[in-house]
Amino acid sequence: MANLIPQENKKWIRQDYLLRVLTMALSMIAFVIIAGIVSVIPTYVMLQTEMSHFVQTDGTTENANLVTNSSSTDAMIKELRSRMELLKSNINVQSVSLGIIPDLFKIKPAGVYLSNISFSKGGKKITVQGMAATNKDLRSFIEAVKVQQKTFLPIPNDSLPFAAMSQPKDVPFTLEIKLQEFNAK
Repeated sequence: MANLIPQENKKWIRQDYLLRVLTMALSMIAFVIIAGIVSVIPTYVMLQTEMSHFVQTDGTTENANLVTNSSSTDAMIKELRSRMELLKSNINVQSVSLGIIPDLFKIKPAGVYLSNISFSKGGKKITVQGMAATNKDLRSFIEAVKVQQKTFLPIPNDSLPFAAMSQPKDVPFTLEIKLQEFNAK
């Protein structure tokens, strides 16, 4: 289908269209700038008011802050010292607990794969999750943990994964092992 509009009218329509688009773009930019200025005015007024109030009361508020700060300094120091002690105890627990992971990998048989080792709060026990190729591998791992009396406490029978041990192959397990160092204290 042919366009029968004369060329001069096409140019005029194109120019009119571009003029409208340009007008809308400039209007939007002007609106955004005006809205930004209007939204900043209350903040500016508030800051000016606070600044003038601060300049008027400069000497009195500074002295009052010094008095209140010196009276609460002892309490802040005590709180910081107690937090430091807590951090020191957590660092000691983490360093001892992290040393247990290589022990677990040393005593595990070749058919046992450990997928998750998590420490309880305070580091008194660990939860070991994994998969054993056979139930015989799982039994030998449990016996190896029981033999490690230097690091681990004996595993009570109620926390042994008896249901998992009934499977002949691909045995998933979860063991809770208490640590010797923290439970002896």
